[in-house]
Formats: sequence, structure tokens, C-alpha cells
Amino acid sequence: MDGSGAGSLFRLLLMLCAVRADSLGVRVSERRTLAVLGQPVTLWSELGLESGERLHGITWRVEREGKGPTRILQHIVAKNTTLTSSPYRSRVSFDPRTGSLRLLAFSDSDRGLYWITVTAADGAEARDQTRLDVYEPVGSLHVSVTPNWTSAVVNVTLSCQVMGGSDIHVLWDKDGRNVTDWSRLLSRDAGLDLFLPSLSVSDCGAFTCTAWNLLNRQTSSLYLTDYLDMPQCRSMSGASVRIRLLLLIPALLCFFVLSGALACSLTGGKKALKKNHSMV
Repeated sequence: MDGSGAGSLFRLLLMLCAVRADSLGVRVSERRTLAVLGQPVTLWSELGLESGERLHGITWRVEREGKGPTRILQHIVAKNTTLTSSPYRSRVSFDPRTGSLRLLAFSDSDRGLYWITVTAADGAEARDQTRLDVYEPVGSLHVSVTPNWTSAVVNVTLSCQVMGGSDIHVLWDKDGRNVTDWSRLLSRDAGLDLFLPSLSVSDCGAFTCTAWNLLNRQTSSLYLTDYLDMPQCRSMSGASVRIRLLLLIPALLCFFVLSGALACSLTGGKKALKKNHSMV
């Protein structure tokens, strides 16, 4: 065989090996899986095989913090048998078609790094992993304000600090109206910060941050009118006070007039009673 023929044969062998290597594989759906304490959780996986006949076995292991790897189960394809380690015999279920593992009641001690390994009949292996953590409820919230001075312009950043929680979603509203998607306001850092450029009177008021996930929700509010280093809000507060006083003065006058009229009526009634009594 000449050099060109040997080279072609070698390239063909490489291609066949590549196809064989690519035919064996496994993939978990999520690099990080969150689970609720006491609830079932499934570690979804997908096998990269056209037929299970070429597969020898599937093994799941877990590596918890401070402990070495522990085998959860081993599935032997040829015998259609699943060998489950004693600590997991009543706690897991297994799908041999996809390789997915299901923990029936997740506990805090179950968090860790989970490995799935598939083995072919010729000894070739493929593996993938996912980290299993606790799905935590949203903790307490605190909303703070940071004014940034640029000449005579005040740029304000409202920050929603969330103390713990998993898969958190954030919503901002002002005086009861959703402002998360307002074009003039910029939402940053996954929605935890709300940037108000060139603060104006219309921006002053009550801002509320709401953070939630599948377990709970928390809210916290901040009133920009309480901050005296923002002249726009201070002027709005003064105007509000003056308007309230103007509205209160007529109400007070009406109250005094009605009180006087009632007092006169009561006095007249008493005199009439006395006169009638003396006549009797």
C-alpha cells in the first residue's frame, strides 16, 4: 500500500473512532439544581446513545461537603437490574431510559455534587454533573438611597438589599404603580437597583421593592420626601404642607361656625325649658 493509501486509511480510522466516541455521552439538564426541603426533586439527564444495547451500565454518585464520593446506585443494562446503596433504597427512584435520578424527599444533608457516569460495553465512559442546593425563601429586605451629585443635577440610585433567598425576582413600584419597566428609569443588577437620572419633583414619593420566589415574597418601602438633601422633594413636601393648610382652614371655619350654632341652639332650648317649668 502506498503512502497516500495508508494516509487515507488512517484518516478513515480516525473518523470511525470519532463517531464511536461521540455516540457515547450523557448530559444533565442543569448545572445547578435547587430543591425545596421535604419535597421531591429530579436530576434530569439525557443519554447520548441510539440504542441501549451498547450501554453496559449507569452509575450515580454524590460528593457531599467534608465527605468522599458515595455511590447512590448502579444500573446494569444487560440484566435490567438497579443496585441501590442501602441509605438510598427507599429514598430514590431511577429512570433507566434517560438516566434521571429522583430524590423522593429532599433533606439538607442531600446537598452536594452529583455525578452520573455511563459505561459502554467496551469500557468507554462519559460523565456529567450537577450541584444540588437548597431552594431558600426570600429573607428580609432593606431599601436604601444613594444620591450622586453632578453639578446641579441629582442622580439617585435606589438599592434593594435582599438578605438571602433563591431564584429571586424583583419588582419596583412608585405610589402603587409598577415602574420597573419605565423607559426613564434604569433597572440594574438583576433589578435590585433602580437608577433615577436627573431627579425631578415627579420622581419624589414612595418607592417599594418587592422580591419573591416560589416560596414567599417580601416588601420594603422608602419615601424620597423624607430626605432633606434632595431639594426637589423638599420643595414638594413644602408645597404639600401649604396645600393641606389651605384645605384645612375652610374646614376649621365651618367647624367653628357649626359649633357656635349648636351652642346657641342648646342655650335657647335650656331657657325655653326653664320658662315652661316656671309657668307650671
